[in-house]
Amino acid sequence: MDKIYAPVKITTLHRYEHFKRCIESLRNCTSANETEVYIGIDYPTKDEHWPGYRRILNYVDTISGFKAVHVYRREYNFGLLKNSRDLVNRIAERFDRYIATEDDNEFSPNFLEYMNEGLEKYKDDSRVLMICGYNYMFAEKELQSYKFNVYPFRGMMAWGYGNWISKAKAKRAFVDQSRIKEYLHDRKLVSMMFKHNQHITIHRLLSRYGLQASGDLMNRIYIIANDKFCILPRKSKVRNWGFDGSGTNCISGANNDFEKQEIDQDKHFKYDDIEIRDYPEAVSLYNRVFGRSWILRRYIELEYAFFVHFGINMARRGTIVPTLRKRLHLFKKGTI
Repeated sequence: MDKIYAPVKITTLHRYEHFKRCIESLRNCTSANETEVYIGIDYPTKDEHWPGYRRILNYVDTISGFKAVHVYRREYNFGLLKNSRDLVNRIAERFDRYIATEDDNEFSPNFLEYMNEGLEKYKDDSRVLMICGYNYMFAEKELQSYKFNVYPFRGMMAWGYGNWISKAKAKRAFVDQSRIKEYLHDRKLVSMMFKHNQHITIHRLLSRYGLQASGDLMNRIYIIANDKFCILPRKSKVRNWGFDGSGTNCISGANNDFEKQEIDQDKHFKYDDIEIRDYPEAVSLYNRVFGRSWILRRYIELEYAFFVHFGINMARRGTIVPTLRKRLHLFKKGTI
């Protein structure tokens, strides 16, 4: 049986330097010459987008080193979600899997090999939802007694991930970014999220009440409600450059340390065999990421109680949690 090389989909608009770095890091990956790339270039909505947009249009015609490059220049602004889904629909005509990234990620030389091996290894495992390429900067402390090079995690990182068309369709039937109100009023679901220490997710859903939620929030709900895992590497395969205020989701200056994160430099990757279950080290990391401190967990439970019983949404009003987070960030930077 021939080896399957998943195509890579990339959404972009005007961030030329980010996009070029992303493409060049993928081109340096092992098996790049066997990989097809699908690029969706969205249409500008702001004057300041045009210079970078034009540079990207010129650059895509020079891209080489891949098996094929498919470029879709949007004739009007699709927005990130539609741009991404259109690429997935095109990929689904020929492939049963894909690798997804935005244009602000830089990849390890073994990123494509890691993705392709994982997508084949776990394609028939119903408990594995995605293969994620990023690992947290602080993960090594929690994982120091963990002996494998990948681990199952009840959460996902969207900074470079592998997915299967069939699993993505099943998830899409459950997940809807416009259903935040419904999810927050589902006491059973919220209770399950709190039981799994997904306090930060509940807070962020409250902060997005009446709006659309990001895809990672919806994925967390799906993972907990359906007993799923994502596979993460012990050593990150991805460096993120998006915290400069140029993108859709990340806040300028929120954490420029991501740009300095060390990533795997090996050209090849071979998976350790693991069980798909909750390892204590992964649970400890999970609780640190999504549960945070005991005080914060109690506050968010109180925040949700005020929302349910009194209709007061403290998260939307920008009260104590965002204020404390901002002041903690300033303290870490040494500005207060």
